[in-house]
Amino acid sequence: ARVANLRSAIQCANLNGTADIINLNGQTVEIGDSFADYSGATGLPQITSNITIRNGTITRTGASQFRFFSVSAAGALSVRDLTLSNGGGATYASSGGAISTLGTGALNLINTSITGSQSTATTGGGAVTTAGALNIVNSSLRGNAGGRGAIAATSGPVLIQNSLIAGNVGTASPSSAGGITLSNVATATITNSTIASNFTAASQAGGIQLLGTTSLALRNSIVWGNDNAQGTGTQISGVPTTVGNNLV
Repeated sequence: ARVANLRSAIQCANLNGTADIINLNGQTVEIGDSFADYSGATGLPQITSNITIRNGTITRTGASQFRFFSVSAAGALSVRDLTLSNGGGATYASSGGAISTLGTGALNLINTSITGSQSTATTGGGAVTTAGALNIVNSSLRGNAGGRGAIAATSGPVLIQNSLIAGNVGTASPSSAGGITLSNVATATITNSTIASNFTAASQAGGIQLLGTTSLALRNSIVWGNDNAQGTGTQISGVPTTVGNNLV
């Protein structure tokens, strides 16, 4: 019943033309099957409007493999005070083991934890794949695995603040990090955050990979204990444009 109620609530919110908040009231929603295919099997209806989902846990159960959320180019998803676990799967071949945005769809993670999510897509993130605005605040992404690590972001802008990105794996994709891969992100800021103990099976940095025209401001942060398959201990591939008070 909880899965059906959440699916119905998202569908209603998409239709009413206003920003909506869906409160899980501390409940755990266990999803065992895919709802539809949005460039990959997805457990819940696609987000096509401005929706906040908060205060609970969403987890994948059973053998079926799927991400939880897909955000359309017209949509904006905020997840607040939420735990997402076990998204995607060991052979889930679509980008974003937990969440994927399409086009310019926006994603905000606030006081949220994403753990144990997986994607085998070579250019995707095990937890999150985005091509629009991404804000991660007071959140943690731990123990996820994807072609480009936990987070694969393109275009942006990207803000990661007061957050932990740790214990994630990049699974041998060329030009991938274990923690965060930023590709052609014009404005990226990481502040007051820790990127630690991530690993990539590629030859690049275990922590952060900067590709293309990415411009990164890194401030008051720790990027440490990350590694790659060569064991060189590289923390960041590419050069941040602005740095200050970091431990790297």
